Amino acid sequence: MKAIVLFAVALTACGVDQVGLDGTSSAVGAPIINGTPSSATDFPAVGVLLMHIDDNFFGEMASMACTGTLIAPDTVLLASHCVDPVSFYGMQPEFHFSFSHDVSAYGTGTPPFALPPNTYAVTSSVMHPDWSMNALDSSVDGPGTYYDVALAFLGAEVTDRTPAMVVGPEDSSGIIVGAAVDIVGYGSRDYDYDPYGENDASVKYQAVSVINEVGTTEMQIGNRNPVPQKCHGDSGGPSFLDYDDDMLPVKRLVGVTSHSYDQTDCQRGGIDTRVDAYRDWIESTMIAACTSGKRLSCASGGGLPVPMNNVSDGGPISDGGSISDDGGTVHPTGGGYYASQKNDDCSQTGTSLWAGLLAMALLARLRHRG
Repeated sequence: MKAIVLFAVALTACGVDQVGLDGTSSAVGAPIINGTPSSATDFPAVGVLLMHIDDNFFGEMASMACTGTLIAPDTVLLASHCVDPVSFYGMQPEFHFSFSHDVSAYGTGTPPFALPPNTYAVTSSVMHPDWSMNALDSSVDGPGTYYDVALAFLGAEVTDRTPAMVVGPEDSSGIIVGAAVDIVGYGSRDYDYDPYGENDASVKYQAVSVINEVGTTEMQIGNRNPVPQKCHGDSGGPSFLDYDDDMLPVKRLVGVTSHSYDQTDCQRGGIDTRVDAYRDWIESTMIAACTSGKRLSCASGGGLPVPMNNVSDGGPISDGGSISDDGGTVHPTGGGYYASQKNDDCSQTGTSLWAGLLAMALLARLRHRG
């Protein structure tokens, strides 16, 4: 059985012999193809999920895993497959989330592996209860319903940047075919991704792409070359849509990178989970985490903010595309966090065996890096 490709990056380990797959190409996650490097002030809420494993058999290994987006000072929105234990075949990763622009050095050389600057520990994560890795098999052909959305909670509040605004409850009508979207990720920038060879992932890139197909809970971002699109390592990362509705911020998070369109891997763009379809789940999960003591940022119960004309401190809500003039200091207002500034602007998962093979491929990549 062939596998559908998730857009996550495979982990590789020092001292582990290269392990090959059975000829199928599939993994969740992908890089920004036909994009440009992000600057230090571009999309500051977007960062990268790092994983570290110290296994009795394979030894110590570390790598980037996925892209993600800060949506509250202590909460990252990403894909379920990025944190699913099935992806790691019984191994227990320790996760961190970093806002460093380039994490390509992480996991190279000899352990212990030093974390990059501006990195936060992930204390817990929650996958959508209906997510199943086994559903993403060879039957996938375009947008479907796979519940590939998750939250990661950080051990400290991020106070030097403004979280991205999640699409509002009245914003679904803007998600249409032909709409331009900003895509951001740390993934591969090569259509012909090779999980065993040298890889260009781990650096933050961005591009303007387009919504090419819209389903009930997923949408296709990009299509064929030369349209910018996502690839391995971009999993969990955002698509931002600009809204012209006299509300701020203009840029709102509408998609989370999930998987390839079909068996062609990165050749036909990527499929995003529609954030509007899961907004209620995202908010209720954030509130529940506050109630249970798993979160730190729980102003007004810890729910999601909504786009507004202005905030209580008199300043308009920041656009999620650039860092605020005051350094990105966040201010809790209602359920959200705003900067008081002017707006500046893959994997086959049909069986548990495949999950193991994917993890082994990730281990092989670490050997190449070491």
